[in-house]
Amino acid sequence: MSRFLETIAIIDKIPQHVESHQKRMEKCSLVQLNPFLNLIKVPTFRQYKLSILYNETQIEKFQLSPYSPSTINKFKVLIDNEIDYSLKYADRSRLEQLKSKAQMCDEVIIVKNGEVTDTSFSNLLFWDGVKWITPENPLLKGTCRERLLQNGIISSQKISVNQLGTFSKMMLINAMLDFDEDRAIPIDSKTFQFD
Repeated sequence: MSRFLETIAIIDKIPQHVESHQKRMEKCSLVQLNPFLNLIKVPTFRQYKLSILYNETQIEKFQLSPYSPSTINKFKVLIDNEIDYSLKYADRSRLEQLKSKAQMCDEVIIVKNGEVTDTSFSNLLFWDGVKWITPENPLLKGTCRERLLQNGIISSQKISVNQLGTFSKMMLINAMLDFDEDRAIPIDSKTFQFD
């Protein structure tokens, strides 16, 4: 039986974008989020990370923890043409293995079949001077990424490794890191380290 992971931001005791998470979960499970979320007791008014481990029929366990983002400025660019993370599997061993190769960098950017995809934990956005672009073929179509695409805030296109240096800034997005231009990371000659 496959196991999956869903991560939901809870801000000021309110779960964020529940419909998007439910839609993704329905691709692999019968679990309904709302009855479960109604049972969660959030202790204070701040940002929490709710991690839910589930299978095709039920929630197995969950963890609620205070959340504060890490500072990430330098990326190791790695190639992995075999990786598959098209569903948000609980088994993240391949992603963790790639992350362990970051060496002196804060995070990895995974390239598959010549295209930039994701980091080990987030989707990517790049600023081309006019608009925010996300890779057309990410490892995982994240809920935040899908919502931003639907709302026309970002667009998608194929991004090759050679294009990375042509952008002026980038952003990491996921359920915990929503779109916020104040979080944009400037791109310079030290941003990317190539394998």
